[in-house]
This record gives sequence, structure tokens and C-alpha cells, in this order.
Amino acid sequence: MADIESYLSGQQSDDDMLDPLEISERVEKHVLLSWGGPADGFRIFFKDGEAVEGYYYKANWGEYQQIDLSDSEVQQVVDAFGLDAC
Repeated sequence: MADIESYLSGQQSDDDMLDPLEISERVEKHVLLSWGGPADGFRIFFKDGEAVEGYYYKANWGEYQQIDLSDSEVQQVVDAFGLDAC
């Protein structure tokens, strides 16, 4: 693979050009329910305008737990907080 610094500076030959298979974007929405210690909330991820996955998290002074949400739970969070990919 081409050296990333030479690629970004334009100092590579055409044979060394990086050819990505995909460049994609994933939007993340963060619903903060409480902050400090403890803190908790949801993170919901959107791709192509659709909620594709999410998790509930809780954190307290050096401890962190993340619980994956099912598709129906993700949709419940989206509906409850009026989330969209914009």
C-alpha cells in the first residue's frame, strides 16, 4: 500500500494511488439522559437515512457499560426522541 504521507502530499505515482472500495458516512445521534457520575444515554447510528444500530450506555467514575439495542429498541428510541439522520 502506498505511504499515506506521500499520497496526501501528492508525491506518489499513479500506480501507487490508493483506490478505496467505498467511502461511506454514518451519522451518530447521542441522547444524553444524565451526566457527571453516573452518566447514561443512548447512541443511535444512521446510514442512508435509516437507524441501523444503537446502544444504551452507563458510565460512573472509571466504569463503563454498553448494552446493544435490538432493532425494535432502536426504533423505540428514535420515535421517543424524534431522531432523524439530519
